[in-house]
Parts: sequence; structure tokens; C-alpha cells
Amino acid sequence: MLVKKIFIDLETTGFDPEENAVVEIAGIIEYGKTYEEFNFACAPFEGAVITKESLEKTGYELDDLYSLPTPEETYKKLISVLSKHIDRYDKFDKFVVFGYGAEFDVSFLRAFFDRMEDKYFGSWFWYPWVDIMSLAMYYLAEKRSKIENFKLVTVAEFVGVPVNRDKLHSALYDIQITKKFYDKIKSRTILKDSKTPEIIKQERIKRKSRYCV
Repeated sequence: MLVKKIFIDLETTGFDPEENAVVEIAGIIEYGKTYEEFNFACAPFEGAVITKESLEKTGYELDDLYSLPTPEETYKKLISVLSKHIDRYDKFDKFVVFGYGAEFDVSFLRAFFDRMEDKYFGSWFWYPWVDIMSLAMYYLAEKRSKIENFKLVTVAEFVGVPVNRDKLHSALYDIQITKKFYDKIKSRTILKDSKTPEIIKQERIKRKSRYCV
């Protein structure tokens, strides 16, 4: 049976799906010869807690957030994309969700559906999801002591995935990096192309030097 994959990344106003809101939903849909990317911005729901850290991370100003499309508008756009690929009334037709630290993104996406009074989250997505972070740990366990931390950008660079750090924390760019990282895991080249922390450090110095001339 054809596996319909959806790679999901969300940007939020904090870490609590009950108190904090979704401000970006991005994804990559892939199966067979089908490939589609989407990226939707979303204003916080009324009363959402917005942390200073989340604003610094995403680069949004507070006023900017409330000028984004409403949650209702974003929800309709998301459902429109999902409906092109999934028959929600067919219980055997669902996406397998992939994400880096997937539980975080799935919990916020489910809370988003709940706020839209849509109780049929499970009509679109299979349970459980695939956590690419855990897959990475499986393949990199012997080298874990050489990896500074297990953030997406760190492990992606460690295995040779090019990363533009200026674009990070855009949901679409983050999920594109996640997808490239997953493809490297799947191709089993994750160990062959792994770099030592010193090599990564030297490459960062070279990149910075280009802008310091």
C-alpha cells in the first residue's frame, strides 16, 4: 500500500499547546510521484500566551502576529491542501506524520484542530507518528558524544546537510532541512558523511569570514 508521508513543522508562541498558539504551519507532502510544499502563517487565538522567547526565535513583532490570517482562515487553507491527498471518509487513507521532535508539532496541531472544533484529527493522520530525532539517535548513537547537542541544525550539519542559519526558525525552511536530513537517514549515508565537531567549527568560521572582509 502506498505510504503517504507528510513532514510537519510548526512555529508557536511557546511550549504549551493549551496556552500558546500556532503562528506557522508548514509541511511537505510526498508519495509516489506527488510532492507538494505548503506554508501558512496564522494569527494567535484570542487570549494566547505569547512568550518573549518565541518572538525572538521567529523574528515576529507582536503587532505583526495579529496582522496574520486568522486561525479560521488558516484552518480552511490547511484542510484544502490535506483534502487534495486524503479522503477523510476512508479510514485506510491517511498520512504518516514525520517530524523532528514530532510530538511537539503533533500536539500543537491537534490542539489547533480542537480550537477549530474539528474532532476528526485522526481522519487525516495515522497514529503514531515518526520522530526523526529518534531515528537519528538510532543511527548516531556511537557518535553521540561527539555531537554538541541534538538540535536539528546541529545534527543536520554533523551529517553533511547544508544549512543556512539565517533562514532557521521559518517553519518551511526547518521542514525542508528535516526532509533532507530524513532522506540522508533513509539512504544510509548518515554515517559516511558525518563530520567531526572541529570540521563543522572550521566551516562556520569560513562562512563568517566571507562577511567580514
